[in-house]
Amino acid sequence: MAKYNNSVFGISFQDSSLIDVESKFNLEREMDDYDDTTFYLSNKVYHHDQDPEFKFDYMYGIEAYRYENENDHSIHTFYTLYMIPTFGSLSKKRQNDVIESSGVDNPNTMDVFDYGMSLVFAREDTIGEYDKSIMDKIASIVDHIDSLRGFYLDKAQNRIGTDGWMMLDDYINDVDFARQTLEKYKNR
Repeated sequence: MAKYNNSVFGISFQDSSLIDVESKFNLEREMDDYDDTTFYLSNKVYHHDQDPEFKFDYMYGIEAYRYENENDHSIHTFYTLYMIPTFGSLSKKRQNDVIESSGVDNPNTMDVFDYGMSLVFAREDTIGEYDKSIMDKIASIVDHIDSLRGFYLDKAQNRIGTDGWMMLDDYINDVDFARQTLEKYKNR
């Protein structure tokens, strides 16, 4: 019987499945005295093409954000896995928004993320300093999570119940996700 010694985001897996985050992800930002964030972006571009009406490319981002709890001054690190549509998958309107915001002529997926167009797939709050081994664990399960992406896209992305599909429809097809969310509740 296999032993599952590793766990992240409630998913357990074997030691033999553990990979180094840097084998599948590129370091984009590193935590230092001035920045409390470490961010890795997948070096693989994924494709969603199951629905002929809704095709897009995306990448995964893993972020570690370190912060101090104001009540007890303990250090926490918040780990988040994001799905980020590629710049080329965005609608022309959204592409122009990213270009204007980033100030660059040829934006990339990090510019899309910095603009705020990403979907949260999983989060975990830990007590303590940044731990690269947790990033390794997250990188180890990304392909598994990707195989279940429909489940993650069905989840609410905000407090009014906008799901990931609605947000992607906004980013890719210019269909206002706020209006979609209101319509969803209006028709109940």
